[in-house]
Amino acid sequence: MVHKFNPKSKHKLDNPERRKLLPPEQTLDRLGLAAGDIMADIGCGIGYFTLPAARIVGSQGKVYGLDILAEMLEIVKDKARNEQLTNVDLIQVKEHDFILADQTIQYALACLVVHEVDEPSVFFQELHRILQPEGKLAIIE
Repeated sequence: MVHKFNPKSKHKLDNPERRKLLPPEQTLDRLGLAAGDIMADIGCGIGYFTLPAARIVGSQGKVYGLDILAEMLEIVKDKARNEQLTNVDLIQVKEHDFILADQTIQYALACLVVHEVDEPSVFFQELHRILQPEGKLAIIE
């Protein structure tokens, strides 16, 4: 069994050192996220990338924050509401069922998630299913 993130450690997901090493807005920009994109943040956690992505894609785009933990989605929901971001949809998913329709996503991000997946081949098949044929996939591990 692979290690699963413990939500009690959520404080580690956003700190000055992480922001220095992996600044969310700059990282998404370098990885090619653009205004109008429809994005899925796979394993969105506390919204470290979800909220900056929502600002980047703007009102013509959409960001789906996907996580297996309802507790994490509640954190993102509160943050999105505080920032008045209306282009964020949060979905509690299963590890191998992202619930979205086929080819919904133009851009998928999986940051520090793949190492926690029990069956990587099934996980990547599900990513492939929701990603549009010309879509982009960014993995940070």
